[in-house]
Order: sequence, then C-alpha cells, then structure tokens
Amino acid sequence: RGASQPGSPTKARQPSPSPERALPTYLRRNAELLTAEGTAAARDLALLSLLHEPELLHALQARFQVGIVYTFTGPMLLAVNPFQNLPELYSYARLREFVDLPFGEPAPEPHVYGVARDAYQGVWRAGSSQT
Repeated sequence: RGASQPGSPTKARQPSPSPERALPTYLRRNAELLTAEGTAAARDLALLSLLHEPELLHALQARFQVGIVYTFTGPMLLAVNPFQNLPELYSYARLREFVDLPFGEPAPEPHVYGVARDAYQGVWRAGSSQT
C-alpha cells in the first residue's frame, strides 16, 4: 500500500492555485478599478497595488469616458487628447483653483496647471532646479 506499481500513474495532489494567481499578470485587475466610480477616483495610478500596461490603458479609457483628461502616474502627468474644445478645462476659474492654493498644499486634481504650479513653487520658493 502507498507504493505505486510500475507503469501506473501516480496522482500527486497539488494545491489549486488561487484565481488571482492563475491569471497571467496582464489579465490581473485592481479592485479599485473595477467600478466607474473607483476608476474616476484613481487620481494617481502609481498608488495602485498592481499596474501594468493593459490596466493603465483601461484606467485612462474609463476616466476619459467620464470626462477626465488628466491622470497622474507617480510624478508624471498623462493626458488623453479629447479631440474637442473643452473651454472649462482651461478657464480662468480653473486656473484660479491652482493659483490660489497655499504653498505646499496638493493640487485638487491632476491638471497641467498643477504641474506648472509645482514647478514654479520649486524654483521660486524652494530655490531648487526643475531639470
């Protein structure tokens, strides 16, 4: 008993992989990005637990579909070309949202005005090079 006969197959029990582990990396999903609300709230994709090209492209597409053009990925600002005029995106009121923030306070949303503000503050107030 217990010994296998020559020529008979042995059945070694292997633990079944978890569904998340069984998927190739490019098919794995972040729980944060499974809903439209979660995707719209994901302002910085570098903070996700899992980031790969398909997930990044999905997040950019889902955010674009709800009218969000800018997304951070760490210190990098990604922009999706809307192929239409969006005057409210670059309005004077939107500019004031970023200009009027106190020094050191984070930008309210990913936007080119926020990147410009951070660069300006880095040069003007902190005296640090932005290159």
